[in-house]
Order: sequence, then C-alpha cells, then structure tokens
Amino acid sequence: MLSRVAERLFWTARYLERAESLSRVIKTLSRLRMDVPRGTELPWTTLLAILGNHSEYRASGKAATETNIMKFMISEIETPTSILFSVNSARENARTTRGVLPTEVWECLNELYLFCKDNADRSVARKNRFKFLNELERRCQLLNGLMMLIQRRDHGYRFITLGHLIERIDFTLRVINTLSSAITERIESKPAFDSLIWASLLESLAARGSYRRSYGPLIEPDAAISFLVLEPQLPRSIAFCVRNIKKAYRPMKKKAAVMPSIDMLEQLLVKFNAFDMSDAAIREALEQVRLTASSISDISTKTWFMSES
Repeated sequence: MLSRVAERLFWTARYLERAESLSRVIKTLSRLRMDVPRGTELPWTTLLAILGNHSEYRASGKAATETNIMKFMISEIETPTSILFSVNSARENARTTRGVLPTEVWECLNELYLFCKDNADRSVARKNRFKFLNELERRCQLLNGLMMLIQRRDHGYRFITLGHLIERIDFTLRVINTLSSAITERIESKPAFDSLIWASLLESLAARGSYRRSYGPLIEPDAAISFLVLEPQLPRSIAFCVRNIKKAYRPMKKKAAVMPSIDMLEQLLVKFNAFDMSDAAIREALEQVRLTASSISDISTKTWFMSES
C-alpha cells in the first residue's frame, strides 16, 4: 500500500472518531447544565479544556459564552477541533483515496459532510443542537458500520481501525482527566451534583449502561475511572483499544518499530489501580498513557506514512 494512501485512511478515521466523540460530549454537557441548579454546573470552557485549545480560543478575543463556544466547537471550519472541520477533513482525506474505499462508504461520508455543511451554523443554538448532534452521531455510526461490513480486511482496513482506536484513547483520557479534575478541584464539595457529573462522564463515552450492568446503579468515582480504563469488553475503554491496536499492527512487516510503545502501554495499564491511587496520581498516570498512545501515532507517521510501505 502506498504510504500516502495509508496516511489518508488513518486520518479519515481519526477525524470521524473525533467528530462523533465531540458531538457526544457537547450533547452530554449541554444536558448536564440543564439538570443541575445554577451555580453548580460546569462552565462551557470545560469543552475547551477537554480539547486543549483554551489558548486558541482566548486569542480570538471572544467572550466565553455558550453561543460563542458552541460556534467554536461545532460550526467554525477554521477551528481544527470543531465538528465541521473534522468532518470536512475526513472527507478530504477520503476523497483522494476513493480507489480503496467502497463506493457506499464514500457516498455515506460525502452525505455526512453535506449534512454538516448545511446544518452546522443553525445548530449552535439549543433549539436545534440536540437534533443535529443526534443525527451526526447516527450518520457516523452508519458509516462505521458500513466500513466494518464491506471494507476489505487488508492494510487499508487496519489503518482505518488504528485511526479510530488511537483517537479514541486520546479523547477518552482527555474527558476523564478534565471532568474528574473539575470535580476534585472544587473549593466546595457538592456530592449530590458530583454524582451527576460522574454519570455524565460515563454517558459521554457511551459507557453508562455498561457500567450499571457491571457495578449497579450507584456510581463511585474510582469504579467509574477503573471501568473506563481497564474494562476489556468496553469498546471505548483504554484496555480494549490497546488490545485491538496491537492486533491491527501484528500482520505488518514493520511492526517492530511500534511494539515497544504498545508493550509500554500494556505495562502502564497493569500498574493502574484507581482504587489505591490519589486523584493527582490517577491524572498523572492517565496522562502518561495518553502521551504513550500519541507516540504510537508519531511512530506510524515515520514508519509507514513517510515512505512507501
């Protein structure tokens, strides 16, 4: 496979995963702010913290209002972390690799882009936001299902899988660290409302129902974090992603370049025990996991995307 094709498939998947994940988080935090009393809600800047673009937003000179931040996150195509930018970037990467994508996948992705282009601006306001985000998620899931059902299981499919999984690790860990910090760093503890935030954390990662089936209706912070990191059967857990990243790389000729980083990830997960760690130690350990996963993306770029493979 040509290196440029592998890279574009990888980034098509990363951008699609980012758009769907951001949609779910925006929807969850929007709903959470309507469920808790005034003065106890998380600020809209929590979204900026998750994506690490506080400084970029401050540079724009705009006030941190709901409307401004929603526009920044949803409809500004110049913002590298916005939904519209992500969907447009996924389409542009796929457009140049249409020869290796099934026609149905390309058509579905193109329709997703046209839907976002036509509706993103009007979906900044609460009136249309949930309808837009729900439809976006539905279309992303349809696209992922199509690729799973009809994409040939070659290296192209493996790079698509890797793009999804590496982006998922990064986003999941950013959400865990940001929302858990928002709770533990409060000056005044509000246990009743904190439980809603923990529930929202699970919901934003499509894990609330699975958690309840495993642990029951009460959400304990340490159990929630442990579940999101270590549960091997949860598609958005870190352990699930690491296992399948290793599986995707295994058939590749140059896998030796990336296996040490994957082994390091596995070792970090073996050592992780949220029940016996302080809040600060948990955040430090999870950030180390995130940075190690990010290094896998960098190694892939040097090993497969910068030379013919």
